[in-house]
Amino acid sequence: MDFASPEDAARAVEELTDTSLDGRQIFVRADRGAAPPADRPPRRERAPRGERTDRPKPAGGGGGGGAGGAGGAGRPRASFGPKGDVGTAAFVKNLSWDTTDEGLLSFFDDFKSTAAEISRRDGRSRGWGIVRFETPADCAAAVAARNDQDLDGRPVHVREYRED
Repeated sequence: MDFASPEDAARAVEELTDTSLDGRQIFVRADRGAAPPADRPPRRERAPRGERTDRPKPAGGGGGGGAGGAGGAGRPRASFGPKGDVGTAAFVKNLSWDTTDEGLLSFFDDFKSTAAEISRRDGRSRGWGIVRFETPADCAAAVAARNDQDLDGRPVHVREYRED
């Protein structure tokens, strides 16, 4: 959002930080803006996955970041969510703070859901989770039927979970 003056922007940051928007606590900060392209350092070229030689391998194996991973150089990838075969998991976002793992699992009962886990940070829901199904066909049917349906008063967005 643009403001008429820096003072108005500072007042908005001060008055709106830690308030509630659609039932969720928000944090407001001033836009730091992007550096003009001429002032940015050049991007380094990336080697295709698996061909990187510029970084030492972390102790104990493991890879870099990625969805659900710890990320960062030298840190093993942390797995998230219940495990299963490729194509048997769905990613669900826009979850209510009140949704539990059990509630998420039961939302998909008609599609042979086997496990569910909501991502949490410091014990608090991050608003998304992973649900596992018996087969890829069960997962595809659940994605088609439950996308944009209400769960605990919120329309949830469901897609196949890609674990690469």
